[in-house]
Amino acid sequence: MLCSMLAFVPNDHLKEFVQAVFPARRVSMRPLLSGLLNQNLVVRVGSERYVLKAYRPKVSLKAMREMHRMMAHAVGKGIPVPLPVASGEVGGHAVALYPFVEGTHPSRYRNAPLMRPMGEMLGRIDATLETFKFRMQKPAFEDMASWNPESFLSEIVSMRRSLRSKPKVVRETVARSLDAHENAVAIGGWDKEAFRRLPVRVCHNDYHIMNVLVRGRKVAAVLDWEKAGWGWRGFEVMRSVMFNCRMARGTLDWDRVKTYLGAYRKQAALTDLERELAFECGFRKGLFSLWAEKEYLSGQFQMRDNIERRSRLYPYLAKHRDEFSERVAELLR
Repeated sequence: MLCSMLAFVPNDHLKEFVQAVFPARRVSMRPLLSGLLNQNLVVRVGSERYVLKAYRPKVSLKAMREMHRMMAHAVGKGIPVPLPVASGEVGGHAVALYPFVEGTHPSRYRNAPLMRPMGEMLGRIDATLETFKFRMQKPAFEDMASWNPESFLSEIVSMRRSLRSKPKVVRETVARSLDAHENAVAIGGWDKEAFRRLPVRVCHNDYHIMNVLVRGRKVAAVLDWEKAGWGWRGFEVMRSVMFNCRMARGTLDWDRVKTYLGAYRKQAALTDLERELAFECGFRKGLFSLWAEKEYLSGQFQMRDNIERRSRLYPYLAKHRDEFSERVAELLR
């Protein structure tokens, strides 16, 4: 079985960082198997538990500091977010130590009772971040609406060539995903002009079941804020629907979608255009991205399940594109 774990920084260097926070106390660490983009460890200091994150190179020390400022703002507004006990830089990577939060991730498919509290929490987060003074520069429109069918199809061709030297399971997994993306892109209708008028807001940008901990039917913690920043709120909403309201066969459970979006809209306000383009924001941003396939081909084999789910989801969304765009807009009114 193919497997891999991220390790940016030697564990003994990370242990030195923790030991400096807790001098003269016994520290032990073990890898935390969840998480796809950062190096995560569970840390024990006596009877206390923490989570240590060494962030991927894309997350600079400056970006992490701004993220922590945003998280503190959210906590001040009643959002359950674990704040860092210590932070710094180790081996050129931003590093932070967080308190361990008791809870479980919602089930991927059997999570209907959590749709209301999860939708409500996303709405509360968006309403809270509306008042946050984010210090990072807003991206240009071309960076927001970055989809380009011609260059994307060329990228698919290049990735297909790179598969020739890969193991059979890798070739077949990625090829299925590339087929799904390629066929969906071929339907056309990728004009960008309508998106120019969308407001660019501060969003969490990664709100889904694996970044939420629950206890019973209550959201206990919202995790992993490193993607938080400028974005389209419609993307945040629709991407979370695609993650949180999906059935095992790759289709959306519209009863769950209705409950989730109904709870969201009671907490956060969207413009008419944001509602109208919400589905397209999530659909396009996901469809024109091969990040999971790239990570998989680089050796992060835990991405396989993610890729298989995408291979089922995008043909389904493409087939019902117009219908779903109208349904999502209506549920957000």
